[in-house]
Amino acid sequence: MAFTNSPPAMPAWGAKAPYFGTNPIAFSFPGKDGQDVVIDLSTSVTARGHIFRAAREGKPIPEGWAVDSDGRPTTDAAKALEGTVLPMAGAKGYALALAVEIFAGILTGAAWGAHVGWMNDAGLDPVNVGHAFLAIDVAPLMALDVFQSRLAAMTQEIRDLPLAEGFKTIKIPGERGRNTVLERQQAIALSDALVAELDACAKSVGAPALQA
Repeated sequence: MAFTNSPPAMPAWGAKAPYFGTNPIAFSFPGKDGQDVVIDLSTSVTARGHIFRAAREGKPIPEGWAVDSDGRPTTDAAKALEGTVLPMAGAKGYALALAVEIFAGILTGAAWGAHVGWMNDAGLDPVNVGHAFLAIDVAPLMALDVFQSRLAAMTQEIRDLPLAEGFKTIKIPGERGRNTVLERQQAIALSDALVAELDACAKSVGAPALQA
């Protein structure tokens, strides 16, 4: 289990100003033949990077993702960046973000909440983000191969469940990430706006551009 806090980007439930980061939480369970179950998510309704990308490309964001600086719902990505992204599942996501903050900020002795710095800040003060990791040894509970066989049986049962309308398959968390890694061994798709931004960065340091 891994917990990480991050710079303020998400409010406590009922507040309009950011206090928590998007505070990701992750779990990894070892499966057979590399078929690990990996659950990796932010406690916000979406990763803030999606809002940055939408703002850069001049695109709207879906309703329910964020509020503006006055606490009003917005689909304007730029206004969302001035305001705050919302927690996933409302008050439940806020509670999870708080748990991550306690693990990663309070328990580790790192900064918490509004005291966490920004990585892109021009100042020299430490960001002081905290990370916490917990590991469970399977062996005292059961043999690893027994655990993996039980896990494989459960994930196969999940894949075999009747499909809801509009779905072609049921994926197990971690499966999409493995497929992405395989795809990226060939190439990484970049939007025109991101390529232009990278080229501008390259030019500023005298490096060659990605495209002519």
